Amino acid sequence: GGFRKVSQGAVLTLDNETGGIRVMLGGRNYQDSQFNRTVQAQRQPGSSFKTFVYAAALEDGFTPGTVRVDQPTQINGWQPKNYTLRFRGPMTLREALKLSINTVAAKVGAEIGADRVAETARKFGIDSELRPILSLSLGVSEVNLLEMTRAYSVFPNEGVRRQPYIIERIENTSGDVLFSKRLNEGERVYPVPYARQMTSMLQQTIETGTAHGAR
Repeated sequence: GGFRKVSQGAVLTLDNETGGIRVMLGGRNYQDSQFNRTVQAQRQPGSSFKTFVYAAALEDGFTPGTVRVDQPTQINGWQPKNYTLRFRGPMTLREALKLSINTVAAKVGAEIGADRVAETARKFGIDSELRPILSLSLGVSEVNLLEMTRAYSVFPNEGVRRQPYIIERIENTSGDVLFSKRLNEGERVYPVPYARQMTSMLQQTIETGTAHGAR
């Protein structure tokens, strides 16, 4: 249903166990536009980038139950606001991610530092340049869909990053195998316990949070 009201869009799905790209849809119609939005479109990820703020925070000693206050906030002259323009008071990081609370993500990002957030995102597979500024926590640096999907796959892979690939095997007309993709074990970039905690937090976001429509 997401394509109904937009002129263009993109979809990318990965096989978590291998990194194989199963679907790559770069736009609505190739005749209308040959621009592949999965890899060529650099867009602000917005709230989906908050996930890396909390992932970095868990490594820095925070827990899903750590409490921060959702209230009018000013950080070095920057005033992050919630999209609802409401404030809910004290809440856990789990709840803040579930409800996509800007003030809490901004506070946590400021506490651990924008450099730390950027470092975590790069470790997970974000190759685009990330400006280490406070508003990085709210997704202002442009990224593409392929690297975001690769980075998010680290959570269900329990902390292992795999390189996405699109060609599995090449055969000639005689059936001889000219190329066969070797199994990629991937690289551990995040500890198992934190990956499981993040997966649980993201699951709640879909079950009862702002990503409910994804169900």
